[in-house]
Amino acid sequence: MNIFELHQCVLEDYQDFVGSFVTIYDERVRDFVGKMLEEERRLWPEPLVQLSPAYKRDKTVQELAEEGVLHPETARIFRSSSGQTYRLFRHQVEAIRRAREGKSFVVTSGTGSGKSFCYFIPIVDAVVRCPEVACPVAIIVYPMNALVNSQEQALRQLAQRYRERTGRELPVRFARYTGETEEEEREEIRRDPPHILLTNYVMAELLLVRPEDRQLIQPREPTDSPFFLVFDELHTYRGRQGADVAMLVRRLRARLARPRVVHIGTSATLVAHPEATPEERRQVVAEFASRFFGAAITPNEVIEETLETATVGGPPGAEELRQSLSETLPDDPDGLRRHPLVRWVEYTLGVQEEADGRLRRRSPRPLSEVAKELARQTGEGDQRCQEILKAVFLQAARLNENLSEPFFAFKLHQFISQGRAVYATLEPPNARSFSSDGEMVGNRPTYPLRFCRICGQEYYHVIRRGNSLLPHPMTGELFEEDSEVGYLAFVDDWDESRIPEDWRNERGGITHTWRDRVPQLVWVHPDGTLSSQPALGAAKAWWQSRKLWLCLRCDEYYNDRQQDFSKLSYLSGEGRSSATTVLAMSILRHAARIGPQRDKMLTFTDSRQDASLQAGHFNDFVRMAVLRSGLYRALEQTGQLRFDTVARETMQQMGLQLGDIARTPTLDPDSAAARQVWEAFERLTEYRLYMDLRRGWRVLQPNLEDVGLLRIEYDGLREACEKDHLWSAVAGLEECDPQKRFRIVHTVLDHFRKRLAIDVRVLEKRVQNQLGHQVQQQLNEFWGLDPDVDYLESATWFALPTNRPRRRPEATCYWLSVRAPIGRYLQSELGPDSVAEPTFFPALLEVLVNQGFLRRSEPLNGYERYQLNAACLIWNLGDGTPPPRDPIYARGSREQQPVNRFFQRFYREAAQGLASLEAREHTAQVVAPGERHRRERRFRWLPEDCQDPTVGRRLPYLICSPTMELGVDIADLDVVHMRNVPPTPANYAQRSGRAGRQGQPGLIFTYCSAGSSHDQYFFHNQAEMVAGAVRAPRLELANEALIRAHIQAEWLAEVGLPLRQSIEEVVDIEHSPELPLRDNASAQIHLGLEKLGKLRERLERIFAADQDLFARSDWFSEKWLDRVLEEAPTQFDHAFDRWRELYRIATHQLEEAHRKLQQARSTEEQQKARREQEEALRQRNLLLQVEVAREESDFYPYRYLATEGFLPGYNFPALPVRAWVPRGEGEFITRPRALAIREFAPHNVVYHEGAKWQVNSFFPPPGGLRQRCWRLRLCRECGSFSEQHMDRCPSCNVLFDGANSEIIPVLDLPNVRVIRRERITCNEEERIRLGYDVQVAYQFSIGEAGFRTIEADVQIGEDMQKDRKKLARLRFGPAATLLYINRGWKGRVPGFTIDLASGALYRDAQQDTDRNRSPERDRAARTLELERLSLSVWETQNILLIRFADSLLRDDAIAETSLLYALKRGIEQAFQLEESELDVMMVGREQHRAMLLFEATEGGLGVLRRLVEEPDALAEVAVQALAICHFTREGADLKQECVRACYECLLSYSNQPEGYLLDRHRVRGILQELTRARVHARTQNRSREEHLAELFSRVQSTFEREFLQFLSEGDYRLPDDAQKSLADPRCIADFFYSPNILVFCDGPVHDEPNQSRVDANIRRELQARGYRILVIRWDKPLEEQIREYPEVFQISAGSRTTF
Repeated sequence: MNIFELHQCVLEDYQDFVGSFVTIYDERVRDFVGKMLEEERRLWPEPLVQLSPAYKRDKTVQELAEEGVLHPETARIFRSSSGQTYRLFRHQVEAIRRAREGKSFVVTSGTGSGKSFCYFIPIVDAVVRCPEVACPVAIIVYPMNALVNSQEQALRQLAQRYRERTGRELPVRFARYTGETEEEEREEIRRDPPHILLTNYVMAELLLVRPEDRQLIQPREPTDSPFFLVFDELHTYRGRQGADVAMLVRRLRARLARPRVVHIGTSATLVAHPEATPEERRQVVAEFASRFFGAAITPNEVIEETLETATVGGPPGAEELRQSLSETLPDDPDGLRRHPLVRWVEYTLGVQEEADGRLRRRSPRPLSEVAKELARQTGEGDQRCQEILKAVFLQAARLNENLSEPFFAFKLHQFISQGRAVYATLEPPNARSFSSDGEMVGNRPTYPLRFCRICGQEYYHVIRRGNSLLPHPMTGELFEEDSEVGYLAFVDDWDESRIPEDWRNERGGITHTWRDRVPQLVWVHPDGTLSSQPALGAAKAWWQSRKLWLCLRCDEYYNDRQQDFSKLSYLSGEGRSSATTVLAMSILRHAARIGPQRDKMLTFTDSRQDASLQAGHFNDFVRMAVLRSGLYRALEQTGQLRFDTVARETMQQMGLQLGDIARTPTLDPDSAAARQVWEAFERLTEYRLYMDLRRGWRVLQPNLEDVGLLRIEYDGLREACEKDHLWSAVAGLEECDPQKRFRIVHTVLDHFRKRLAIDVRVLEKRVQNQLGHQVQQQLNEFWGLDPDVDYLESATWFALPTNRPRRRPEATCYWLSVRAPIGRYLQSELGPDSVAEPTFFPALLEVLVNQGFLRRSEPLNGYERYQLNAACLIWNLGDGTPPPRDPIYARGSREQQPVNRFFQRFYREAAQGLASLEAREHTAQVVAPGERHRRERRFRWLPEDCQDPTVGRRLPYLICSPTMELGVDIADLDVVHMRNVPPTPANYAQRSGRAGRQGQPGLIFTYCSAGSSHDQYFFHNQAEMVAGAVRAPRLELANEALIRAHIQAEWLAEVGLPLRQSIEEVVDIEHSPELPLRDNASAQIHLGLEKLGKLRERLERIFAADQDLFARSDWFSEKWLDRVLEEAPTQFDHAFDRWRELYRIATHQLEEAHRKLQQARSTEEQQKARREQEEALRQRNLLLQVEVAREESDFYPYRYLATEGFLPGYNFPALPVRAWVPRGEGEFITRPRALAIREFAPHNVVYHEGAKWQVNSFFPPPGGLRQRCWRLRLCRECGSFSEQHMDRCPSCNVLFDGANSEIIPVLDLPNVRVIRRERITCNEEERIRLGYDVQVAYQFSIGEAGFRTIEADVQIGEDMQKDRKKLARLRFGPAATLLYINRGWKGRVPGFTIDLASGALYRDAQQDTDRNRSPERDRAARTLELERLSLSVWETQNILLIRFADSLLRDDAIAETSLLYALKRGIEQAFQLEESELDVMMVGREQHRAMLLFEATEGGLGVLRRLVEEPDALAEVAVQALAICHFTREGADLKQECVRACYECLLSYSNQPEGYLLDRHRVRGILQELTRARVHARTQNRSREEHLAELFSRVQSTFEREFLQFLSEGDYRLPDDAQKSLADPRCIADFFYSPNILVFCDGPVHDEPNQSRVDANIRRELQARGYRILVIRWDKPLEEQIREYPEVFQISAGSRTTF
């Protein structure tokens, strides 16, 4: 099977799956859906074909040595395994020459271009030239350990080849220094540093701060040999992480103090815009690299890839091409390179010439499009041309298998979009209209339909707000104030007589639990208005609130535990999880045919929890598929199975080996232990087979009975039904003919079976307890039971009241009565009079018991209990025809539903090969020591992995977060899957680059959610993602918290205090509860004057490159620096406060558990106390670093200080919230605060390691949580917050009162506990997200002169003085405080009920569920401190307020909301941001109404600052927003079928609740205006016009006026002041730019010698005092002079000039 066939097979499987589920009752809906499904092919369009280019060859290493560029020994080192010298690429040669000259450089090129040689060769050369040079000679920093490991392996192979050829050791020593390096090896590295140190940026930080590593980076004696500072993958350093790494570069350089440092960076190609020229590309890279390294990198020092053709002969002529189509493709590489068709393919699909003659890559294209072009040029048919092109690619792939370097390597990029929903107007079924996109039909809104999975009845999914109905968003569970989610149905024949019997009490009334769940009769108008009484033009309907409790057609009913997804389907019902599972299953199954070791797949997702969900979903699917396939094959061989043989026969046909299931996979198959394993697995298989007899329990994975491959019969039933005398006492049945009687009784027995009311030992609780212990001892976690999440479900039973029934039993039971589903069915068959007879049910049950079909148990509370006798069950092989509809639930005369053909074929043909499949998540959430590395080994499955019993079995499927995006070099990986569209083209390139790394064809699948505007945009613009431009990252270095952390890191390094492996080394745990610093630590952290002076000197060197940047800030100063150093000891001490709290909690819990153990008087109490004791010990061990990995633990001292913000954080979230997960021995998992306020909120569900966990309590410190409570005042006018005691709002100055502000009691979110809920199953499509009302409030940071804000005006118009129109005011707040406030459940009473003493969380009375109960409370041991509080967390982020001048916009909710999301999408597109990296919302009201935008990443991205400081940045955003909204810049509509908004433009998953407020047409005009607008900074709260007038009023000369006029008309930045008077030296500067720039406009008088001398003296003195001097000459063009200082005058590409 080749790659094209694999692709086709996978798509065929997926198409079968997508179209196999929806059951629809209404014929008109069914017809409309049928037409929609015919169009679904466009949801998986033809893949893009990407042809990898060839890099231009240049000189060999040997030739460079002969030229003297390299040392001869270097040429001897760099040779292949055959001893041949390497021929280098052009960019490698350029890099080597620059390094030889001692120049810094950056290399930008694609995957597989040998970027590592660009620095390894010159570094090795420098060592062999100066072998005595002090070590290290180079520090090479990678963004991930995986890259470090692969590069170390490459160097080891290089050393081995050199040793084999020469018999000598490599003269260059190298070492890996990461968290995976063993301590013994570290000691060796410290004693004898290597020449080359390979590390990551976190370990590089530790090199700087840990005393034990100090000798590795000490200053050395001056030498002529350069020091190499190399950073790989520069383009990945963005946001706070990138800024941290940039500061790390400066600190490394300052600490090393080497006179010659060569900075080397490698990167993807960065651009300013998609059409950038080579010069613009190099300029962008140079600017970014200069900022990153803190050293000048010019465009000439940027080395780009140089491409060449892989073919020989150039583009073919028309006749040559035409003749070549009939020729056989050559079997040799040289012949293929010269073949005309192959040459044509390369020039058409691979490369094209730029203006300068260089080659550049072509964008990928569909093969059919290339075939049409070939057909036009040759006259052949399109289809034949497509087959010929495939043959070209496959021939190249075959030849590549024997080539050392790949030729014509290619990849297929397949994008798949989720299906759409079906919408309908709110009109009677015979009159309504339908839509596939949720658009209006005329003036009538449409609402999404959901379908009962059993009978197909349609329900409108709506949001009820007052007397109006709104369409529910397509995905997500959402609640709003004064609104409720629910379902509406037009069903004429339903009434309250059909309310389930189980909903009623003994007196026939509705119980309290079900009272609010009874469907309500309403009347609905087509416009969505609702009435409780009949009204003209309104249709009668039934309303169910919150969930679907009861199907009005088939009478199936549900409890609160069951999700609506399991009850209702929708047209796009495949969902992301099922789509991924089916794609993965198909890929792995079919890929096994390609060759050995290639049935493996990597999936990427951008969410850790989604990775866990997906792994659990896939594994559950596999287990059920293998079980069912085993049963089917057993039935194929035997034809029939009984209760005593079904488990054993099924197990033997499942295709499992002992090593697949055993806890010890290396067991001897003939051992007694092996027999015990198989016995345990057989019993567990029996249990699972009975569980699979239930009705509809796997909604997306129908069982064998559902697909017609299994028929369940009852032994002797037909014979019993033929004996009339047996039924003489059963009213109605005695008169039936045997066939009808058989059908009715068969249905009754089926009903018992499908409700799991079965009498069999494996479903007994006592037996299950034994089985659970046996399985945990013998079987592995995958095929056995996970003790943390799995529980065995016992049998149910049916109850019949006796003459004197008491209260109803609490155990799981179903009722035998006239009103129960079984009673209604029997009435429909036998007539109501017969079934109503008091003797009917007793008589029927007596017959069934006496004939051995049922068994009667002892009565309970006056109720007789009945179960199906398992001994009468017969499993028969089905013939594939549809099973009969369940008559108890199926009503109406509709024809039989067809079986699900996908699963029918799947169980018959495919599932048998799935036994070895397994998926595991690979994310930072996997915290067990060594587990991530073990999973990597299981996935790679090298020979050494196969032989290591500790590794486990092979793992073919790994689901990763972006942590494995870089450096995963798995040679035999052919297929990569992306569960969502990656954030940027750079991410896509890295992820897709994991496939086909040896030159073999690669296949990449990308799933695009219908609810994500980001996914849908790139689904319709695939080439932009596959071969899109990568924008240069923006580094925000002038961040106070960032600089403070790096200063504190340098302070800690100067202190030299060893923190070692545990915080216990610093904090004295013997003195509890104070837990002070140890005496030595307390004394050491106070620096003397000499060491403080040394530290200050080093800090000056660190910040030297950024003086201009810091000078423009309003916080950085000598005074600020002194204060940071002075406060460092105190901040160091305070940084351990959160650790102290956790330690006190664990100690308190340990003491309490010990007390409970002593007082326990029962085995249960003792076991509970011991569990609490073990949990507390585990928590304390984690805090003290006992038996945990060193640097990987959250409580490793240096990592802990980073998360507390004392040390640089890099990619660690600052001040994270932790959740204690009682999995195994127990572990902590963390979340950034802004995520934790939702994900760790009360009762929310957390997905972790294949299971669902639920937040059930907070961690209270000794003394309780009251100390974390406070009150805030929220300003309703502007949306800011302040302390409760404030009289006026600090932001908008309004005088507070009860109408314009709100006082909110809050609890700072503490760490949480979770409890296990259940294993993740394939019934889950998306993570459960509970509807919390989370508000965001802001507070500007305070500087010395008030709020730290930058303000600007957005204006359009050509003439500065007259025609300017002000569109908006911008207010940027760097390092503002954002407060996230979780107000509780949406639409409910605000807050959560919390016991501040214990941390227990209480549910509200209105959340009456049968699955979530209040936590256990020991009222005897403590007093409850219940309070209702909101939760809060805070973050420091950059924010931007946009206040539009047009009051009409503020009064138009649709225009306002549409503009908000249009700008958000425009910013994301313009600056390549992820959707989650930028948050937007409306805040305030009336004249203070504003859009609040904030960068949701730690430390910010610098994007919002650019919108204020760069005059044209907002205009570019508007251009992108117009395009996203389907408009040209001139306003032409490019997608008229998008009536208001769609998922390609403004709609997204996150804004679905506001979907009714989105209309792209309402913002076309304002966006067009913004494309012509420019942003002008405000100065001293004056507009540009006002400030300009002030400056003109103060100028003293004509030349000054000319200069000012030039700045004005060119839209350059205006001076902050004019005629600036200075006291020392006494002078007046013509103009002044804050903070330290003086501008002198020198007219002719300043050319006179005396004046010139005076000027020179004064200006030298000013420079000595820290001022920067700019002199503008009268005799030089103003434009030329101003463009010399772009950073001062803010020159942009759009700046206009008039001179």
